[in-house]
Amino acid sequence: MPSVTQLVVDDCAFWTEEARARGKAIHRFSQRVDLGERVDLYDLPVSWRGYGRALFDCYETLRPRWTEVEVARINEDLGYGGRRDRVGVVFACVCVVDLKTGDPDTWHAAQLAGYDLLDRFVTRVKRRRFAFYLAESGAFKVREYHDGQAEFLRRLSDYKRTGRRVTVESTEEL
Repeated sequence: MPSVTQLVVDDCAFWTEEARARGKAIHRFSQRVDLGERVDLYDLPVSWRGYGRALFDCYETLRPRWTEVEVARINEDLGYGGRRDRVGVVFACVCVVDLKTGDPDTWHAAQLAGYDLLDRFVTRVKRRRFAFYLAESGAFKVREYHDGQAEFLRRLSDYKRTGRRVTVESTEEL
């Protein structure tokens, strides 16, 4: 069964070992924060502490209230699965949130749409979709994605039809 990320990322070559390690470390760090564990920036390597500062500043500014933290789900009807970073309340609305330690990319809209669809037909809750971009400098950006669902469903359909991921020819919708 394919995962959301397997369906939407065309080329993982840009994910260096450092980027993978950083992403995993920041996700673990943020998970500990969100589960109420005591954490300190010194829990992170020196070169990644800016991402931790960005997370703290983001949370201080936005005051999210999470109902799900790193929960894996499977949509058996559509035949795919994924692990959403966060589901909760931000900006006084229910949201699906993905934490990022890089810059916005064309596939992020489709990724968030895929995460949102994991249980949309069960919950029937209209959620907004956000990416929180954490930067090495300690800054953060929030971007809302409204599109991506058609692109995600097209990629899922292509996968089912061919048994493999099909590379996107155009990302204009994203």
